[in-house]
Amino acid sequence: MPALNRLSVALLRRSEGFRRASLEGLVADSATIGEDVHAAFAALLQRPDPGHAFRRWRAAEVTRSGYATTYVDLLPELQQPVLFLHGAADDVFPPAWSERAADLAPDGECVVLPDCGHWPPRERPDEVIERVAGFLGEA
Repeated sequence: MPALNRLSVALLRRSEGFRRASLEGLVADSATIGEDVHAAFAALLQRPDPGHAFRRWRAAEVTRSGYATTYVDLLPELQQPVLFLHGAADDVFPPAWSERAADLAPDGECVVLPDCGHWPPRERPDEVIERVAGFLGEA
């Protein structure tokens, strides 16, 4: 993995096309990734040791048998309502994970947003705000 990480960072630093493809792979509609996001991503990649925090988290949390820390068993103990928003076209985590979490929580609700990938606040900000406000009783 370390060699693959170094290669990925090297490609991301040098290739605008690879950076764009990486970011746009997170969303269902690439038009939701503005030039400001592309520029910020490129700038972050020029910092010393980009991705350090993520690599440390992954090394500690992602094991051969799954995630080291999981809260799934605690979901039935929740004493407050919970809302899960998930993009239907999320290629990083399947929507079924949020649906299952909502089923396990005593007062859980899952909304799967159509035509949305892994980044709902970026892709569908108005709908995310509306759903959260409605859930909180502010709409």
